[in-house]
Amino acid sequence: MTTVVHLKRDIYDVYIGRGSRWGNPFKVGVHGDAWICSLKFYWWLKGYVVNDEPYSRKEMDGRRAVILRDIGELTGFNLGCCGDWQPGEPLIDCHAPILLLRANPEIGERIGGDGLWKVPPDIEAQIAAQRSEA
Repeated sequence: MTTVVHLKRDIYDVYIGRGSRWGNPFKVGVHGDAWICSLKFYWWLKGYVVNDEPYSRKEMDGRRAVILRDIGELTGFNLGCCGDWQPGEPLIDCHAPILLLRANPEIGERIGGDGLWKVPPDIEAQIAAQRSEA
């Protein structure tokens, strides 16, 4: 099964961080905090125009097309990123779960959604509490 592992602690098959074709184009500190950048990545990948897009519309559309075309290549591999999120855990401020769940829709079905599309109520409460503390 595909998992997300921490690239500095674990062995991974595919690097999905910045600089790879899988990297989040929204940069922490430039386009928002880590949570906002992950949300922007999510909505951008769904096809929405996102404020503060770091590249031209043509380039952003091209990047999204490549990710969506090739997302199946991530199925069955350990994805190396800065986080090590696993299905069923609270969401982290990273785009890795978004890629993992797009590449493996059966995981999203088991946990009641695709991680960001349908957040379980207990996790939604945790997220709200974290946001209010920030």
